[in-house]
Amino acid sequence: MRQSRVHTFEPLLCLAAAVAVLHVAGDATASPATPPGASLMDDPGAWQALGCRVEPLEGGGMRLVEMTPHAVLQRPIDAPAGGAVIEFDLRADLPDGEHYVSWTAEGGRPWSDFVRVPVIVDGQWRRYRLPLAGAGRTAAIRIALSGDADSLAELRKVRVTAVGAKADAPTAVREATAGPLRLVFDPNDRRFVVHDQRTGRQWRSDPLDPWAAIQDSKADENGRLTLDLVSRFSERPLTLRATVTPDGAVRFQVAPSSPDDPIEGLERLAPRFTTALENGKLVFCDRSCGVLLDQRDTAYSGWPLRVWGNTHCLDMPWIGLYDRRRGDGVMTLFETPADAEVSLLPDADGRCWPQPRWLACRDRFAYERSVVYRFVPDGAYVAIAKAYRELLKADGRLTTLAQKAQQRPPVQRLPGAAIIWTADEYIDQLDAARSLGVRRGVVSGVQRRRHVAELKEAGFLVGRYDSYSDIFQGATGFQRDDIPRAAVRSRPGADPLNGWTMDDGRQMAWRSTAFWMAAAMSYTPQQLARSGHNARFIDVAVAAKAFENWAPGHDYDRRRDIELRRELLQYINGFGVEVGAEHGNDWAADLVDHHEGALSGPFWWSSWDAGRLQPPTADQLSEAYKKFGAGFAHRVPLWQLVFQDCMVSTWYWGDTPGMLHHADERIADHKDLITILYGGAPLLWLSDPGRGYDWRENRWRWLRTYHDTTPLHERVAFSQMTSHRFLSEDGAVQQTRFANGAVATVNFGDTPAIDPDDPDTTLAPDGYRVRAPGLRQQRLWIDGGACLELESDGLLIVDAPREREALGVRHTGRVTMFRDDQGAWTAMGEPGAQAAIDLSRVAGWPPGQAVRKTPIAAVHPGADATDIRVGEPIELPAADTGWAYRFEPVDNPKPAAQTGPATAP
Repeated sequence: MRQSRVHTFEPLLCLAAAVAVLHVAGDATASPATPPGASLMDDPGAWQALGCRVEPLEGGGMRLVEMTPHAVLQRPIDAPAGGAVIEFDLRADLPDGEHYVSWTAEGGRPWSDFVRVPVIVDGQWRRYRLPLAGAGRTAAIRIALSGDADSLAELRKVRVTAVGAKADAPTAVREATAGPLRLVFDPNDRRFVVHDQRTGRQWRSDPLDPWAAIQDSKADENGRLTLDLVSRFSERPLTLRATVTPDGAVRFQVAPSSPDDPIEGLERLAPRFTTALENGKLVFCDRSCGVLLDQRDTAYSGWPLRVWGNTHCLDMPWIGLYDRRRGDGVMTLFETPADAEVSLLPDADGRCWPQPRWLACRDRFAYERSVVYRFVPDGAYVAIAKAYRELLKADGRLTTLAQKAQQRPPVQRLPGAAIIWTADEYIDQLDAARSLGVRRGVVSGVQRRRHVAELKEAGFLVGRYDSYSDIFQGATGFQRDDIPRAAVRSRPGADPLNGWTMDDGRQMAWRSTAFWMAAAMSYTPQQLARSGHNARFIDVAVAAKAFENWAPGHDYDRRRDIELRRELLQYINGFGVEVGAEHGNDWAADLVDHHEGALSGPFWWSSWDAGRLQPPTADQLSEAYKKFGAGFAHRVPLWQLVFQDCMVSTWYWGDTPGMLHHADERIADHKDLITILYGGAPLLWLSDPGRGYDWRENRWRWLRTYHDTTPLHERVAFSQMTSHRFLSEDGAVQQTRFANGAVATVNFGDTPAIDPDDPDTTLAPDGYRVRAPGLRQQRLWIDGGACLELESDGLLIVDAPREREALGVRHTGRVTMFRDDQGAWTAMGEPGAQAAIDLSRVAGWPPGQAVRKTPIAAVHPGADATDIRVGEPIELPAADTGWAYRFEPVDNPKPAAQTGPATAP
C-alpha cells in the first residue's frame, strides 16, 4: 500500500485574508457596541458570522451551524482602557484544530493578537475565562472555532469585563554586560535594549507585555538581569531572567511559580526586538530548504509559524533577521522548542519583526521556557546558519553522514544516489534506466527478494515504505491497530484524532506514539529478514507536528511525543539500514539519512494536491508557490548550510521536477538547477502513467535530471556546505561552496551572465559552472548558444544547438557516454541528436581494437550487435526516438567486423 502524504492540521491561511476583508468592509453591525459587563452579549443578531450560520438558543445564547473549516463570530465592543477579559460558556464537540479569540485594539492593526481557547470537547457546558488586550482599549472581538458539518458549538453568557490596573513597583534601570553586548532594562518604558559594540547597533524591544506587572528587578555580576513579575490575569508570580553571554547572545528564561499556572496572557513574554535596518530580510525553513522574506512582505503575517510543525512552520527552531546591506543580524533560537511559535506581524511602517510566542503545555505553563537571541556582526544568513550548526556540534547533536556510515555501512552508498520510487511491477523500467546509466539510487518499493538482491549487488540501496502514524481498525501491525485503545485524543473528551483520508473516502485515525514501538516490533524484523532490504523510508513521523495526547492511559505532552518518535527511529537505526523520512524537522537530523522536502520550497500544499501525487496544472500554481516554492530569488539553502553533510536533501515526492514538468517546463529546469546548486539528490518516479516525468513518454527528460544532478551530489554528499552567495542584484546568479573545494555557480536568468569568478566565461540562461574534485561540469553561452560539457571519470556529456566538437565528440544535440563496471562504454543521444565519437580519445582504446557495438534494448528492441574496429570517429546519426549503443572491446570479433568509420543503422 502506498499512502500519499501530507498532513495539514494548521489553520487555513486564507482565513486571515477572508476575515480581514470582512473587517475592512465594516466591523459595524446593525447593533451598537455593548459596554463590557453591562449586559450579556448573547444576541445572535449583534454578531457578524463567517463560515457558519448562527441560531438563537432557547433560554439565551447562540448555536453555530453549518460550520466550515473555520467558523467566526465577531462584533465591536466598547471596552474601557486598561485591559479586558472575556468569559463565556461553550458546549462543543469539535475536531482537532485552532480555536481562539482575537481582538482589535483601538488604533491598532485589526486582529493583531489572539489567545487560544483550550476547548474541552465532551459536549458539556464549560466556562472559559481568557485575557484580551492587556492595555489600551479593546475595540472589537472575534471568536473563531474549527469545525465541520457534524460539529457542535453553542455559546452563552458571553461577557467582556475590565481588569483593574496593577502598577509596577518602583525599580531602577538595570544593566548587564558580557562580551560584546550590553543589555539595559528601563522600567519606565518597560523595554530591553541590546547594545552591540561590534556593530554599534541598538536593538530595542517592544514594551514588556502589559499582563505582566513588575514587582522587583535586580542585576548581578554574571551578566544577568532578573525581573520578578506577577500575572495581572491569574495573579500568579513568575520570574523573567535575561542573561548576556560572552559569545554575543542574550538568553531570556521565564519560569512560573508552579507548573500548574496558566500561560494565558503571558504567551508573548519574550521580547520582539527591532532596530533600524536599511534592507531587512527574514530567513527560516518552512518545510523547505529556506525562505528568504523581505521584511515588508506580509506573506507570513496571517498566522504564527509553529516550531517543528508540519506546514507553515519552522523546521529548525529558529528564525533569522539581518540587514542585507551591512550583513549583521540576529537569530531568535528557541531552546524549549516543543511548545513554541513565532509571529511575523508588521509594525506601523509595514516591517515584520519576529515575535516569539509560548504555547500552553497541556493547558499549563508547565516548565521554564527559554529563547536565545544570538547576534552576528556580519555574514548575514550564512553566519546565522553556521552559528546554529556550531551550537549543535558543541551540544553533541550534529551527526554527519560519515559518522552514520560507520555505524550503518549502507549509508556509504548515498553519494550520487537518486531517490527512486517504484515497485516490482515496474522493474523493467528500472532495468531500462540502469542500462542507460543509472548506477546508484535509493530504490523504494521493490519487495521481491530476487530483485532486492540484484540491486544491492549492483550498489543500490533498496527499501520500502513504512508508516506508524495512520491506522485503520485491526490487529496491531502495518497501518492497523485498535483505534479506540490506540488513537490520539487531541483534547479532553475528544474522539479519536483523524489521520489520513484515503482517495476512496476511508478515514484513518492517528495512532498514539505510545503504540508506535509495539507496532514496529510486530512486523519490521520479519519484513527486513524476508526482503533483505538495506534501507527503509519512514513516512509522516518526522514531518507531522508534535501532538498533545489526552487519551487515558497513554497521555503525553509534545515533548514526550517527540521523545517517543525518536525512540522509534533509534529502533529502526538498530537494524543497520539507511533511513529516509518525509520532511525534515531537525529533532530527527541525527537519526535520518535522507529526507524528502529539503530541496522544496513552501506553498505546494496550498496550491495542488501534491500529497496525493497529483501533478499540477499550470493554473494550479499559486503566486505564493511560484514566488517562494519554485522561485530562485526568495529561497536560500539554510537547511543545507547546517545539515548538508548530515542528511541528503531531495524534493518532496509530489513537488519534483518531473511532477512540474507538464505544468511548467521552466520550473522543472530550475528545480534541476537548484539540485545542482545545493548539492542535493533528485527524486524520480518509475511508476504509474502520468506520475512524474512518466518513463514511457519522457525517459530522456528523466535521464537528463539524473545525469545532470547526481555527479556533483556524489562528490559533496559528505561535505559541508560552507557558503551561499547571491552574485547578481536580481538573485538570478548564485553560488555555493563546499568544504572539499567544490564550487557551483548557477544562472537562473533568461539571459547570459558573466561568471564573477571568471570574466572570460559566460553562463548560459539556465546555465552553470561546476568544479569539484574529479568533476568539470558547465553549461555556458558559446557562439550564441547554450553548450553543455560534463567530464568526470567514466562519464561524459555534451550538448550544443549546432555542430560542435568537445571532449572527443563531434555532436549536435545532447549526447551522454558512460563507462560501466566491465570497462565498456555506452553512448546515447536524445531524439534529434547526432554524434561522431572518437573511441580512442573517449575510451582510450588503441586504433584497430575490435569493439562490439550492441544496441541497448530499451531504445532499440530486437536489434542485433555488430563488430567494428577503433579508427575514424563512429558516426551515430539522429533518430526520432533517440539512440543508445554499448561499446565493448572483444578479442574474437565476428568475421564481418569493419575497420574505419562505422555508421549506425
